[in-house]
Amino acid sequence: MAITGGFRQPTVTEQRQLHRYLPQVMAAASFCDRELIGFELIYHTKNSVVSMQVEQANFSHLCGLSYGTSGREFSRLAKRKRLSLDKLRVKSDGTSLLKLRVLDQLPRLIEPGVRLVTNGSLLMLKYDFALRTHQAIIGLTLSAYSGSRLLTPNSLLNLKTMRQFPAGVEVTHLSRIAFRTAKREDLW
Repeated sequence: MAITGGFRQPTVTEQRQLHRYLPQVMAAASFCDRELIGFELIYHTKNSVVSMQVEQANFSHLCGLSYGTSGREFSRLAKRKRLSLDKLRVKSDGTSLLKLRVLDQLPRLIEPGVRLVTNGSLLMLKYDFALRTHQAIIGLTLSAYSGSRLLTPNSLLNLKTMRQFPAGVEVTHLSRIAFRTAKREDLW
């Protein structure tokens, strides 16, 4: 099994599981392209406001997969339903399938009931904020990078497999601004 940059070829069992999750990866790519990419998402709580930006290049990282191309190209191919199973690589740490199990729950992070968690760390993962579902299903860690006021997705978490993850505070309002038109839309 060749290991490259934290990714390796999947085992035969993992290939079967990847085959089963491939439609979810493609659906999630379409969802991200339609609802997240190209927007500033603004999450309001009672006491704070945070803004997030998702780029095409983030998508392969959220899936925990490598394809031998750029993250942007992986996203484009997934959206067009052109991914080839034999080119997929999984994370060497074994988290790829954990992420794929909850990938279809990604839309919950823009629905009422989402919660905002402030900075923390899990094993080797540090984050400035995280979004999570009210029920422990899915989480998305966010990090701030110098020079940008927008948070960027860091990691997708399968909260079903975690013993404890902070409850955070309820998000009371979600809006988004389209980068191309500067049009603001209240989602809820």
